[in-house]
Amino acid sequence: MQEEPEKTIDWYYQKISQNKLMTQDEINSYFKEFENLKRKILEILKKEYKGKISFENHGAIDYKELKSILKEFYKTSNKQVKSVKNLERKADEIKNTLTNSNLRLVFKVVNLLRKEFDTSKYSLEDAVQEGTIGLMRAIDKYDYRRGYKFSTYAYWWIMQSITRGYAEYDGVIRLPIHFREKIKKFRAVVHKGVCDLSELEKEFGIGKKSLEHMLIYFNPMILYLDTPLDKDSEDSKKILDMIPNNKDSPYLELYEKEFKTRISQILKTLDQREEFIIKMRFGIDVDRKTLREVGEMLGLSRERIRQIEKKSIKKLKRKAKQHLRDFR
Repeated sequence: MQEEPEKTIDWYYQKISQNKLMTQDEINSYFKEFENLKRKILEILKKEYKGKISFENHGAIDYKELKSILKEFYKTSNKQVKSVKNLERKADEIKNTLTNSNLRLVFKVVNLLRKEFDTSKYSLEDAVQEGTIGLMRAIDKYDYRRGYKFSTYAYWWIMQSITRGYAEYDGVIRLPIHFREKIKKFRAVVHKGVCDLSELEKEFGIGKKSLEHMLIYFNPMILYLDTPLDKDSEDSKKILDMIPNNKDSPYLELYEKEFKTRISQILKTLDQREEFIIKMRFGIDVDRKTLREVGEMLGLSRERIRQIEKKSIKKLKRKAKQHLRDFR
C-alpha cells in the first residue's frame, strides 16, 4: 500500500533531522578541502588539454562544469584517469556530506513558499526535490573565501530552483520564467488600480503589441475540447463536436488517391509521345498547354498535335471502361 504524501514527507524530515548540523567554520573547512580537490583535478586537466581549459582562478571552480569536462577526459587512455577518479570520489563525498547537513534548509524554504503553490499540481515531494537540486547547485558554486554564510547563499539557489520547478507544473500553457515574472508584476500593478493601457505602457516600458500579448496570459480562460456544452446533460455535445472540420473525410482521400493511381496506370498504356501530349493538354501534374505550345515543344504542327490528342483520347476511353469501372 502506497504511503500518503504528507506521511512520506514527515518520515523524510525525521530522517534528515538526524543529520549533524554544521557550524559556519566547519562548513568552511569542508569547502576548503572541496576547493583544493577541484583545483588538483583542474591542474591535471590543464596538462592534458594543454591549457585550453579556462576557469576563473580568483573564484570558486564550478564543480558541475568541471564534471562535464571529466566525462570527456575519462574517454581517453590517459595514465592520470585513475588518480583523477580518486580525487573526484573524495570531492563527491564532501559534496554529499554538505548536502545532507543542509537538507533542513530546503524544508525551511519549502515551508515559506508552500502557501504560494497549488499542491494539486505541485506536490511537496516535488518542491523538496527541486529545492535539493538548488542546494546542490549552490554547493557547486559557493566560494567560502568571500565571507558570507553558506545558508544565505544557498537560500536563494533553493528558492529559485523551487520557483522554477513550480513554473514547469503550473498551468496548461507553459511560459518562460521571465514572462511569468512580468505577469506577476503586471497583476500587482493592475490590483493597485492602474488599468489604462497608456499608463501600463509607461509602467512597463513596452509597446502596445507586447502589452496586448501579456494581456492574453494575464487571466487566460482555458477550455478543454472534451468539455460538455451542457454540464447537466449526459448526452450533451462537446466543444470538439462544434469545431468545423474543413478537411476531406479519410474515405474521400483514399478514393481520390486510388483514382489518381488508376489514371496513371491507364496513361502508361499510351506511347511516350502520346502520354506527354495528354498530360500537357489536360494539365496532369503540370500547367495546361495550348496545341501551339505543345507543338513547339515537340517540333510538330498545331494540327498534328490535335490529331495525336484525338487518337490518344479514343485509346484512353477503351481502357477507362475496363480500369475505371469501380469509379462510376
